[in-house]
Amino acid sequence: MNRYADTVSHGTNLVRSLRFNDENYSVVGGKALIDAEERVNFISALLSKISEKIPVNVKLTLWEFMGKSSSSVKKRLGMEKLKGTQLEAHKNFPFYLKYADRIEKHDLELKAEGSYSTFNVWTSVGLDKKIGNLDDLKKNLNTDEYRFYKRYVNIFEENRLHTKDSGYTSPEKNDPDTSEIEKLARAQVWGETGMDSKTVKSLLGLKEATEAQLRKNQFYQHYKNTYQPRRTSIEEADKAALKKFLLAAE
Repeated sequence: MNRYADTVSHGTNLVRSLRFNDENYSVVGGKALIDAEERVNFISALLSKISEKIPVNVKLTLWEFMGKSSSSVKKRLGMEKLKGTQLEAHKNFPFYLKYADRIEKHDLELKAEGSYSTFNVWTSVGLDKKIGNLDDLKKNLNTDEYRFYKRYVNIFEENRLHTKDSGYTSPEKNDPDTSEIEKLARAQVWGETGMDSKTVKSLLGLKEATEAQLRKNQFYQHYKNTYQPRRTSIEEADKAALKKFLLAAE
Protein backbone atom coordinates (compact mmCIF):
# COMPACT_ATOMS: atom_id res chain seq x y z
CA MET A 1 0.00 0.00 0.00
CA ASN A 2 1.15 3.46 -0.86
CA ARG A 3 2.21 4.92 2.40
CA TYR A 4 1.37 8.43 1.20
CA ALA A 5 -2.08 7.35 0.01
CA ASP A 6 -2.67 5.69 3.36
CA THR A 7 -1.72 8.87 5.16
CA VAL A 8 -4.00 10.91 2.92
CA SER A 9 -6.81 8.45 3.45
CA HIS A 10 -6.31 8.51 7.19
CA GLY A 11 -6.16 12.28 7.13
CA THR A 12 -9.36 12.43 5.11
CA ASN A 13 -11.10 10.15 7.56
CA LEU A 14 -9.82 12.27 10.45
CA VAL A 15 -11.15 15.43 8.83
CA ARG A 16 -14.46 13.71 8.23
CA SER A 17 -14.49 12.54 11.83
CA LEU A 18 -13.74 16.04 13.11
CA ARG A 19 -16.38 17.48 10.83
CA PHE A 20 -18.88 14.94 12.10
CA ASN A 21 -18.03 15.78 15.69
CA ASP A 22 -18.27 19.47 14.93
CA GLU A 23 -21.67 19.02 13.36
CA ASN A 24 -22.92 16.87 16.20
CA TYR A 25 -21.41 18.77 19.11
CA SER A 26 -20.05 22.20 18.31
CA VAL A 27 -23.02 23.35 16.26
CA VAL A 28 -25.53 21.85 18.62
CA GLY A 29 -23.48 23.20 21.54
CA GLY A 30 -23.45 26.59 19.86
CA LYS A 31 -27.22 26.48 19.58
CA ALA A 32 -27.44 25.55 23.23
CA LEU A 33 -25.14 28.43 24.08
CA ILE A 34 -27.29 30.83 22.09
CA ASP A 35 -30.40 29.50 23.83
CA ALA A 36 -28.72 30.00 27.21
CA GLU A 37 -27.72 33.55 26.32
CA GLU A 38 -31.27 34.29 25.20
CA ARG A 39 -32.60 32.98 28.50
CA VAL A 40 -30.12 35.14 30.43
CA ASN A 41 -31.08 38.19 28.38
CA PHE A 42 -34.76 37.46 28.97
CA ILE A 43 -34.24 37.11 32.72
CA SER A 44 -32.13 40.27 32.78
CA ALA A 45 -34.80 42.19 30.89
CA LEU A 46 -37.47 40.79 33.20
CA LEU A 47 -35.54 41.82 36.31
CA SER A 48 -35.00 45.24 34.80
CA LYS A 49 -38.74 45.63 34.23
CA ILE A 50 -39.45 44.43 37.75
CA SER A 51 -36.87 46.90 39.08
CA GLU A 52 -38.62 49.70 37.20
CA LYS A 53 -41.82 48.86 39.06
CA ILE A 54 -40.17 49.00 42.50
CA PRO A 55 -40.63 52.42 44.13
CA VAL A 56 -37.36 54.30 44.59
CA ASN A 57 -37.93 54.59 48.33
CA VAL A 58 -38.10 50.80 48.57
CA LYS A 59 -34.86 50.55 46.61
CA LEU A 60 -33.22 53.00 48.99
CA THR A 61 -34.18 50.80 51.93
CA LEU A 62 -32.82 47.71 50.20
CA TRP A 63 -29.56 49.44 49.27
CA GLU A 64 -29.12 50.69 52.80
CA PHE A 65 -29.68 47.16 54.11
CA MET A 66 -27.06 45.92 51.63
CA GLY A 67 -24.60 48.58 52.80
CA LYS A 68 -24.35 50.40 49.46
CA SER A 69 -22.31 53.61 49.52
CA SER A 70 -23.88 56.93 48.53
CA SER A 71 -21.61 57.09 45.46
CA SER A 72 -22.84 53.65 44.41
CA VAL A 73 -26.45 54.75 44.82
CA LYS A 74 -25.76 57.91 42.83
CA LYS A 75 -24.61 55.68 39.96
CA ARG A 76 -27.58 53.31 40.32
CA LEU A 77 -29.92 56.28 40.12
CA GLY A 78 -28.36 57.37 36.82
CA MET A 79 -26.44 60.43 38.01
CA GLU A 80 -22.86 59.15 38.10
CA LYS A 81 -21.20 61.97 36.15
CA LEU A 82 -23.53 64.80 37.08
CA LYS A 83 -22.79 67.67 39.44
CA GLY A 84 -23.95 71.19 40.17
CA THR A 85 -27.17 72.40 38.57
CA GLN A 86 -27.42 69.33 36.31
CA LEU A 87 -27.30 67.03 39.32
CA GLU A 88 -29.77 69.11 41.31
CA ALA A 89 -32.21 69.18 38.37
CA HIS A 90 -32.21 65.39 37.98
CA LYS A 91 -35.48 63.77 39.05
CA ASN A 92 -33.63 61.32 41.30
CA PHE A 93 -31.50 63.87 43.14
CA PRO A 94 -33.92 64.21 46.08
CA PHE A 95 -33.67 60.44 46.59
CA TYR A 96 -29.88 60.55 46.39
CA LEU A 97 -29.74 63.37 48.94
CA LYS A 98 -32.15 61.53 51.20
CA TYR A 99 -30.04 58.38 51.04
CA ALA A 100 -26.69 60.12 51.61
CA ASP A 101 -28.13 62.10 54.50
CA ARG A 102 -29.68 59.04 56.11
CA ILE A 103 -26.65 56.75 55.99
CA GLU A 104 -24.29 59.50 57.19
CA LYS A 105 -26.57 60.35 60.09
CA HIS A 106 -27.02 56.69 61.01
CA ASP A 107 -23.26 56.09 60.98
CA LEU A 108 -22.62 59.09 63.23
CA GLU A 109 -25.41 58.10 65.60
CA LEU A 110 -23.83 54.69 66.05
CA LYS A 111 -20.50 56.35 66.82
CA ALA A 112 -22.12 58.65 69.37
CA GLU A 113 -23.89 55.76 71.07
CA GLY A 114 -20.54 54.02 71.30
CA SER A 115 -18.96 57.01 73.06
CA TYR A 116 -16.75 57.82 70.05
CA SER A 117 -15.39 61.23 71.02
CA THR A 118 -15.63 64.40 68.95
CA PHE A 119 -11.85 64.52 69.01
CA ASN A 120 -11.73 61.11 67.33
CA VAL A 121 -13.78 62.50 64.45
CA TRP A 122 -11.67 65.66 64.43
CA THR A 123 -8.52 63.60 63.86
CA SER A 124 -10.11 61.01 61.56
CA VAL A 125 -10.97 63.69 58.97
CA GLY A 126 -7.56 65.34 59.34
CA LEU A 127 -8.60 68.59 61.01
CA ASP A 128 -5.88 68.15 63.63
CA LYS A 129 -3.32 68.59 60.84
CA LYS A 130 -5.05 71.62 59.30
CA ILE A 131 -6.16 73.59 62.33
CA GLY A 132 -3.87 74.75 65.11
CA ASN A 133 -5.46 78.05 66.13
CA LEU A 134 -8.61 80.14 65.68
CA ASP A 135 -7.34 81.69 62.44
CA ASP A 136 -6.92 78.22 60.95
CA LEU A 137 -10.37 77.27 62.21
CA LYS A 138 -11.91 80.28 60.49
CA LYS A 139 -10.24 79.30 57.20
CA ASN A 140 -11.69 75.79 57.38
CA LEU A 141 -15.28 76.58 58.31
CA ASN A 142 -16.48 75.99 54.74
CA THR A 143 -14.73 72.66 54.21
CA ASP A 144 -16.47 69.31 54.02
CA GLU A 145 -14.28 68.05 56.86
CA TYR A 146 -15.55 70.75 59.21
CA ARG A 147 -19.13 70.15 58.04
CA PHE A 148 -18.78 66.47 58.93
CA TYR A 149 -17.21 67.28 62.31
CA LYS A 150 -19.92 69.83 63.06
CA ARG A 151 -22.64 67.31 62.32
CA TYR A 152 -21.03 64.82 64.64
CA VAL A 153 -20.79 67.36 67.46
CA ASN A 154 -24.52 68.03 67.05
CA ILE A 155 -25.37 64.32 67.19
CA PHE A 156 -22.89 63.63 70.00
CA GLU A 157 -24.27 66.40 72.21
CA GLU A 158 -27.86 65.38 71.53
CA ASN A 159 -27.04 61.81 72.50
CA ARG A 160 -25.14 62.96 75.57
CA LEU A 161 -27.98 65.16 76.82
CA HIS A 162 -30.56 62.48 76.05
CA THR A 163 -28.73 59.74 77.94
CA LYS A 164 -28.15 62.12 80.83
CA ASP A 165 -31.86 62.92 81.05
CA SER A 166 -32.70 59.21 80.83
CA GLY A 167 -30.54 58.34 83.79
CA TYR A 168 -27.96 56.40 81.80
CA THR A 169 -24.23 56.99 81.91
CA SER A 170 -23.50 59.56 79.23
CA PRO A 171 -20.45 59.38 76.94
CA GLU A 172 -17.29 61.12 78.10
CA LYS A 173 -17.65 64.83 77.40
CA ASN A 174 -14.04 65.15 76.32
CA ASP A 175 -11.39 62.82 75.03
CA PRO A 176 -8.43 62.95 77.47
CA ASP A 177 -6.16 63.51 74.47
CA THR A 178 -8.22 66.31 72.95
CA SER A 179 -6.64 69.64 72.07
CA GLU A 180 -7.57 73.13 73.10
CA ILE A 181 -8.44 74.09 69.51
CA GLU A 182 -10.77 71.11 69.15
CA LYS A 183 -12.62 72.17 72.28
CA LEU A 184 -12.86 75.70 70.88
CA ALA A 185 -14.20 74.29 67.60
CA ARG A 186 -16.78 72.35 69.55
CA ALA A 187 -17.80 75.52 71.38
CA GLN A 188 -18.09 77.21 67.98
CA VAL A 189 -20.51 74.53 66.82
CA TRP A 190 -22.63 75.23 69.89
CA GLY A 191 -22.67 78.90 68.94
CA GLU A 192 -23.36 78.32 65.23
CA THR A 193 -26.30 76.05 66.00
CA GLY A 194 -27.82 78.45 68.53
CA MET A 195 -27.54 76.19 71.57
CA ASP A 196 -29.00 77.87 74.65
CA SER A 197 -26.56 79.18 77.23
CA LYS A 198 -27.99 77.03 80.02
CA THR A 199 -27.13 73.86 78.11
CA VAL A 200 -23.66 75.17 77.23
CA LYS A 201 -22.94 75.95 80.86
CA SER A 202 -24.00 72.43 81.76
CA LEU A 203 -21.74 70.91 79.09
CA LEU A 204 -18.81 72.98 80.34
CA GLY A 205 -19.47 72.21 83.99
CA LEU A 206 -20.29 75.86 84.65
CA LYS A 207 -23.87 75.60 85.86
CA GLU A 208 -23.07 77.43 89.09
CA ALA A 209 -20.42 79.75 87.65
CA THR A 210 -20.51 83.47 88.35
CA GLU A 211 -20.42 86.06 85.59
CA ALA A 212 -16.78 86.71 86.40
CA GLN A 213 -15.97 83.01 86.03
CA LEU A 214 -17.85 82.83 82.73
CA ARG A 215 -15.90 85.80 81.38
CA LYS A 216 -12.65 83.97 82.15
CA ASN A 217 -13.70 80.75 80.44
CA GLN A 218 -12.39 80.89 76.87
CA PHE A 219 -14.72 78.15 75.62
CA TYR A 220 -17.85 79.84 76.92
CA GLN A 221 -16.68 83.16 75.55
CA HIS A 222 -15.99 81.64 72.13
CA TYR A 223 -19.48 80.15 72.17
CA LYS A 224 -20.92 83.60 72.87
CA ASN A 225 -18.79 85.22 70.15
CA THR A 226 -19.99 82.75 67.51
CA TYR A 227 -23.60 82.52 68.67
CA GLN A 228 -26.25 82.66 65.95
CA PRO A 229 -30.00 82.40 66.60
CA ARG A 230 -31.37 79.10 65.32
CA ARG A 231 -33.55 79.70 62.24
CA THR A 232 -34.19 76.07 61.35
CA SER A 233 -33.79 72.68 62.95
CA ILE A 234 -30.28 71.27 63.31
CA GLU A 235 -31.30 68.27 61.16
CA GLU A 236 -32.45 70.51 58.31
CA ALA A 237 -29.32 72.65 58.55
CA ASP A 238 -27.08 69.55 58.48
CA LYS A 239 -28.93 68.19 55.44
CA ALA A 240 -28.63 71.53 53.62
CA ALA A 241 -24.89 71.62 54.32
CA LEU A 242 -24.50 68.06 53.01
CA LYS A 243 -26.45 68.97 49.87
CA LYS A 244 -24.01 71.77 49.11
CA PHE A 245 -21.05 69.39 49.07
CA LEU A 246 -22.88 66.62 47.19
CA LEU A 247 -23.59 69.09 44.38
CA ALA A 248 -19.96 70.17 44.25
CA ALA A 249 -18.45 66.66 44.39
CA GLU A 250 -17.00 65.07 41.27
